[in-house]
Amino acid sequence: MAIRRTSSGTFAQPVNLIGSGAFRFEVHRNLRIPLNPEKVVLIDAYVPTAKSSSPLLILAHGNNSAKEAHAGQAEHLASWGFHVVLIQLKKREQWLENGDTVRELTSLLSLYPTMISAYIDTKKIIIAGHSFGGSAAILAAAQGAPVRGVILLDPAVVNDRVKKVLSKVSMPVMLIGADPKVFRSRQRKSFFKGVQGEAGEITVSGATHDDAQFPSMFALHAFGFDPFTSSPQRQTFLKAITATALSLAVEGNLQWAWRNLAAEFKTGELINPQRKSRPRPY
Repeated sequence: MAIRRTSSGTFAQPVNLIGSGAFRFEVHRNLRIPLNPEKVVLIDAYVPTAKSSSPLLILAHGNNSAKEAHAGQAEHLASWGFHVVLIQLKKREQWLENGDTVRELTSLLSLYPTMISAYIDTKKIIIAGHSFGGSAAILAAAQGAPVRGVILLDPAVVNDRVKKVLSKVSMPVMLIGADPKVFRSRQRKSFFKGVQGEAGEITVSGATHDDAQFPSMFALHAFGFDPFTSSPQRQTFLKAITATALSLAVEGNLQWAWRNLAAEFKTGELINPQRKSRPRPY
């Protein structure tokens, strides 16, 4: 990663996450990845061109959405040195199955990373999910996906089975949510309460549910226009996602993310912070 670290591998100081990072990357769209003889998924892969080992983040979209709704987030993370995979899931009514799909893809890429890149660090895989995609990410983590941490973007509980498996999630989890005064996702509180490992929850002040996407599903069908999102809130989501991903990848916990987002807590861009459990070193 092109950032300053101490000799122990941790960050020496906060990093400005507002602009794009220094890494160049390539985008490979609609790659067909066979999970088994009867199941193929489509992905978009954002691959840094630098020939050095770097983490992988796999992101699951939400209900009635698509992988392209998170292309801006993928580009930003790739510019910070991450391999990013956006997975196309079934858009409706199959979210328990989608959890299996995220787990299967994560397990496959941990064993055969060269399907995407020869430079994926398979010990540093992170999964993320928006809305019901957050349920899919948690189900994958609970069912043994080989991941270092989970990032939830205003997640929603799709089924009571999600709440039942939360106690099996022991890796670090960060929830980055919309403002409940603006939008309340279904049973969002269950995630922070239920996971057993290190957990954090932060809220983007004034944000809608769709601010956790970029460019957003609506914008994809309206020539880039979306009356349900705002640039400042999307940028705050982006900073929080990037800080969390870097913290998980480099330190294996949420401590650095929490420190690096202190300015956003102070200005009120991020509100209602909650943390629990001591970080588990890797």
